Amino acid sequence: MKFIKIFLLLLVISVPILAQDQGPELVKGVYAKMKLVQKYAADVHIDADIPNLRMRSVDAKVSFTQPDKLKVDSRSLAVLPKQGFADFGKIISDTSDFTAVKTGDEVLKGVKTSIVNILPGDPTGDLILAKLWIDPMQKLVMRSQLTYRSSGTVLIDYTYGSQKKYGLPDLLQFTMDIQSMKIPKAMMADLHKGKKEGVAEKDPNRPAVILVNFSNYVVN
Repeated sequence: MKFIKIFLLLLVISVPILAQDQGPELVKGVYAKMKLVQKYAADVHIDADIPNLRMRSVDAKVSFTQPDKLKVDSRSLAVLPKQGFADFGKIISDTSDFTAVKTGDEVLKGVKTSIVNILPGDPTGDLILAKLWIDPMQKLVMRSQLTYRSSGTVLIDYTYGSQKKYGLPDLLQFTMDIQSMKIPKAMMADLHKGKKEGVAEKDPNRPAVILVNFSNYVVN
């Protein structure tokens, strides 16, 4: 009986340790898929719903080169957050420079994901915390919540399709607080004008939502 009690105690203690050990492996799996892509180019269609700001849809071309070189070409001003795909690979590229801990599981869009919290090794860096919802079977990030000193918290939902094998999304949905957004100066006049004229009929305190649809990928 005493042996059984000791065994059960060791089992209970080992469960959280095993869960923590899964964190780095899950992140490594995601990064291994991302490394398949050295560079890519794509057409993007951007729809931005920003409180008190009237914005038209924007078409642009983006090109990306590892680890974090992003270029956007557009005839119109485009609000395209860098967080979530332009700096994401750089964040998780060095497993010795961060701590990754699995904290639980959650079903997203019918997929059972593992939740992993990432704490950067540099306590003075801009990124404070990255929370990832990872599909462990396909090594895909389904959702991320990134908290920055300079720009607050950004929630990103990922939808995959044509380029799933490379871990490249067909759709990104960014959700963030308008107060923490870095809006181009050329748009600020429209923002203040919108507040005066009551442009937005929706709740002015709602989060900003930006949808980025990708198409016509050219990989490597």
